[in-house]
Amino acid sequence: MAGTVSLLVQVARLEERLEASGRRETELRSERDRLIGDLTETRRELAEARKGWLERLLEAVRRR
Repeated sequence: MAGTVSLLVQVARLEERLEASGRRETELRSERDRLIGDLTETRRELAEARKGWLERLLEAVRRR
């Protein structure tokens, strides 16, 4: 009986750790997705900043 209780406690602890691990994985995936979005925006901004004044002027004229 004592062995069974010990095993049940161990299973409960492992299930709790597994749930915590799943929550942490979700948090990390969310953070990764946010960082990828930030990186994409930074790359876009950098590409825009690298353009010369004439290229930006021509783009503005084309948009009209």
